[in-house]
Amino acid sequence: MKRKAGLFLLAVILAVTLGTALVVSWRMYSLVSRKQANQIDNIQASLAERFHVFEVMLRSQHTRIKAHMAEVLPLIAADIDRLSPSPGQLTRDQMDAMTKKYGVEDIYFIDRSHKIFQTNSSTDMNMQFPESDFTRFSGDGPVLLTFVSAPVLHHRIILVDGEKAVRTE
Repeated sequence: MKRKAGLFLLAVILAVTLGTALVVSWRMYSLVSRKQANQIDNIQASLAERFHVFEVMLRSQHTRIKAHMAEVLPLIAADIDRLSPSPGQLTRDQMDAMTKKYGVEDIYFIDRSHKIFQTNSSTDMNMQFPESDFTRFSGDGPVLLTFVSAPVLHHRIILVDGEKAVRTE
């Protein structure tokens, strides 16, 4: 009888211990899960705020650059017409002088096959753009001289038809 009572008490102690371990483990898991969820939510909120600030900054920069390019593109087109009968005949020194004069990073001349045929950036010379909305030309007339924001290239691009820089609206 003592032995049965001892085994019974051992079984009760083991059951209570296992039950307590399960309850404590489940409670700790719940607490840790909630804490991690709160941390993830805080990180997500922080990142969302930072992305918003970054987006506002980019829009501001884009607006500033767009205004600057609207001002200098006609002047660049006039210089190109004055300096050379064809953009392909401009020298690198002439193009470098224009970039400094007008506060742009690089000047690109892109033909209708979407290939850079003249630039003052030697690493991008003869680069071929794939067919896309970015490279689609409007109409059959002269290609417009315009500012295009190209984040992949980090440059300001001027599109021309290969013969003359022409600004059209």
